Amino acid sequence: MTLNRIVVTLQPTFDGGTQVKLEKAIANFPQGQLAAPFVCQPPTTTTWTLPDAVMEHGRQLRQALAQHPAIAQMLQLLAMAPPSQVTPIYFYLQAPEAEQLYWEALYDDAQGAFLALDLRWPIGRIADALATQPAPPFYKFEGVLRLAAVLSALDVPAAAEWENLRQAIDAARTAGLPVETLLLVGEESLHDTVQTAIANGALTNVKVNLIEATVDKLEAALDDFKPHVLHFFCHGAVDHGVSRLEVATALDWAAGADVASLVLPVEQLVALPAMRQTWLVVLNCCEGGAATAHLHSMAHTLVARGAPAAVGMLEPIAAADAHRFCSGFYPALFREIAQALAQASGAQPVPIEWSMSLRAARIQIFNGADPKNERAWALPVLYARPELFQIVRVDQPVVTPGQPAPAASKGVAALQALLQRAQEVADFLRTLPLDAPASIRTRALALLDEEPPVPPDLRPDMFGKFA
Repeated sequence: MTLNRIVVTLQPTFDGGTQVKLEKAIANFPQGQLAAPFVCQPPTTTTWTLPDAVMEHGRQLRQALAQHPAIAQMLQLLAMAPPSQVTPIYFYLQAPEAEQLYWEALYDDAQGAFLALDLRWPIGRIADALATQPAPPFYKFEGVLRLAAVLSALDVPAAAEWENLRQAIDAARTAGLPVETLLLVGEESLHDTVQTAIANGALTNVKVNLIEATVDKLEAALDDFKPHVLHFFCHGAVDHGVSRLEVATALDWAAGADVASLVLPVEQLVALPAMRQTWLVVLNCCEGGAATAHLHSMAHTLVARGAPAAVGMLEPIAAADAHRFCSGFYPALFREIAQALAQASGAQPVPIEWSMSLRAARIQIFNGADPKNERAWALPVLYARPELFQIVRVDQPVVTPGQPAPAASKGVAALQALLQRAQEVADFLRTLPLDAPASIRTRALALLDEEPPVPPDLRPDMFGKFA
């Protein structure tokens, strides 16, 4: 499976403004790398009350982008795309002010459509990578997808959230995707309901625990489980510019506490050992509790610090909308993962495009409301790293001591060796000054032609960047 991304980069200027350029496109636009001024104001409480406010903001975004000649041509080309052509659009937000714009509401008058609500144009955001370690070239799938869900938003029952998750998990299993689930809940009634279903055989491959009073217990439970997908349904807050999650413990619920006692600042969330294996973090933080805003910045931080992808909310979201997000997002997510796994092997990595799953969630959220006026559908935002997320399938056959390694294991080892060579060349290319002779870069890339040659789609470009 080949995915052609469009990447639009927004950078700060020395005078405090913002400039835009077309970093990557599906066609050659010679002027794309030239930066042009970008001016578009974030919406305010007042502008959101105007008629068709969401559509108008989307129009303003498109008009501002179209001031760049290459981006204007690219947008016109997109409008002519056939229904079967899927082209994810990513905004690489290096300018902090650009984060406050609702890119997910980008609107095309020629199509009469919000791009993010059309199958052809899923929209995501790219976070600057601040992690000290580069992302691995691929992630391993060893036969079971592990989902951990922390469900405890004080005073907001999580039964509907769990029901939506359960239905998506059941559908995924029916379609052939094995899913193992860890539930960490604060409500004793929900814990007992799930535990009874497990005991009666109505739920399989599900484990449920009450949330205990210390962060280290939560950390240990997640680390033992090593989730691929980590889902939070809880409250979120921002104080003095520091984002945090507020998770209610079982004792908080039993005592009728006013605030949740288990607090996870973003730095502590980043440091969770489970983050080393996690593919995707979902912060489905609903409205309530302390003041909530800018939790998308927490998703941005998670990705910048090493997580492959994270979903957050631009604004506080009502609990009903949070549940609708869950009911739309997870069936689509599991289908996307299953489709990738169907093409994956131990010798060839296959990408997963996380942005594809958000369209179904958006449609579920607006739930018959007018998307031109009601912006709840545009609140979920995806942050991803610049490189594609890729998986290889490593099904674990039984190995008899002293016998040769299975073919799948050999395939993975060979792939790792190729990717290691590509990474070494990429690291060298990135250390060169920008004005280094092209002949040096060409000779470095030629090393990848030596036997066994590195396939073209696994190679970096002349500047050490991977697609």
